[in-house]
Amino acid sequence: MTSGSKVRIYDLAREKIPNDLDDKTKKKVQAELSRQLILHSKRFGQNPKTASSSIESYVVQDLWNCISVDGIIEEVQSGG
Repeated sequence: MTSGSKVRIYDLAREKIPNDLDDKTKKKVQAELSRQLILHSKRFGQNPKTASSSIESYVVQDLWNCISVDGIIEEVQSGG
């Protein structure tokens, strides 16, 4: 991702979902990842409203540093 480019929230979330999850779990994980990305992006000067909103690509790594993907997957799988 180059500076100045934008990426959609749901595309970011989808990239982090392991292929070995069943479809129902994938959808739940993607929804929670999208929610977390939207929530944390405000800390980096972004203001997405929905999962189809775009954010600047230069904040992506900072966002992933704030979110525990494995923790979200475990929580969804445990029914939490």
